[in-house]
Amino acid sequence: MNKDLLRSLVAKLSSDPLLAKSIYIHIIATLSTGILMWSYAICAALTISSPIPAIVGIICSVIHLASPLLFSLTDNLVGVTLIMLIPGVIHQSSFAFFTGGFKSHILIWFGIIPLLAGIIEGRKSTLATTALVTTIAFVFLLLELAGFKFPDLISQEGEMFAQALLVFGYIAISSIVVFQYVGVTSRHSKSLEDQKDKTGRLLQILLHDMSNRIQLISLNNSALKRKITAEPALKNVKEIDNSLTGLGDIMASVRSMHLVDIQKKSLHLGPHNLNDVIKNSVNTFSDQLRINDQEIVFKEIEAEVLCDPLVLQNQVLNNLLSNAIKFSPSNSKIHISEASTQSHVVITIKDQGIGIPAPILSNLFNYSYDTTRLGARDEKGSGLGMIIAKSMVERMRGELKVESSTEVSKSGTSFAIKLIKAM
Repeated sequence: MNKDLLRSLVAKLSSDPLLAKSIYIHIIATLSTGILMWSYAICAALTISSPIPAIVGIICSVIHLASPLLFSLTDNLVGVTLIMLIPGVIHQSSFAFFTGGFKSHILIWFGIIPLLAGIIEGRKSTLATTALVTTIAFVFLLLELAGFKFPDLISQEGEMFAQALLVFGYIAISSIVVFQYVGVTSRHSKSLEDQKDKTGRLLQILLHDMSNRIQLISLNNSALKRKITAEPALKNVKEIDNSLTGLGDIMASVRSMHLVDIQKKSLHLGPHNLNDVIKNSVNTFSDQLRINDQEIVFKEIEAEVLCDPLVLQNQVLNNLLSNAIKFSPSNSKIHISEASTQSHVVITIKDQGIGIPAPILSNLFNYSYDTTRLGARDEKGSGLGMIIAKSMVERMRGELKVESSTEVSKSGTSFAIKLIKAM
């Protein structure tokens, strides 16, 4: 029977890594606390004049030690954890009752029971054991206050031995359990990190292959556009072209968000001249500005800020300027201005566009809200640009704020990027 239980337990350990982790912690906790339980049982047998604490201690220690075998019969981690810990509570309560009641030092072990429950299983076991030990401790207290005379049947040598078990046992149990828990958690975290890296590489391959296919479809669609003259068919080709552009924007945003995640480990901040970064960003949109008959107006900015220039240009300014261009009418201007304080520099990008409706404005940086809408010339976007921009500004220890109006007389949007001034 025992061999069958062991075989079943080993099979579960091999098939379910997450359960194996929990069982491993359970076994470590059982063995380390089991030594103490048997020590207290022996102490009770040799130094307490009543046989009850020793009998209770031996029975509880056997149940406690056998508890890991229950995993071969059930996956109920809460149940098995409680079956392991409750005998310990009963053992401690019995020992305490015959060694002074509420004044017995062994009741201090009640404090470690919920800790073990939390490490082995989690909240449910923690709540259950907390309620149990608190209730028992409270009953001991009430009896003490009521004048109940608890028997104190332990010898002087036994009291010294029990005190030694308490001091050194508490140190050993807390050290062993926490050390093992930290070790298991570290290995689990490394496993998750490796999985994240694999997912990242898969995402890069997927984006690369999809980009190639989109480019191929776009080239063929452009060839069709030159050959087709019929208006209905030409309209369909243009819709395909717009959809491909929107899909390309979404993929670019996903790529940028992936880069944001990677750069959390490699972002290097240093003093950089704002003027150079802004000029490079504005030059990126020169063709689009010319086609839309738009203009970006800004004066020379001499201030230096603490930033990563490539991130500030590609993930922040490019997203904000692209947004301003997209939602501004033709023959309009976009203004970039700068204001400095003793410790910060604020860059403001203000357009004369259609503005952002209130529901979208209040959720502009919310991942779970769809903020996509058509631009002034029916351009499509991914709805992720502003989220990326805000995330990267905050990574550079800055702030990004937005104000917008949709009223015809004063429509437009203003983004303010606050960065630390380089000293």
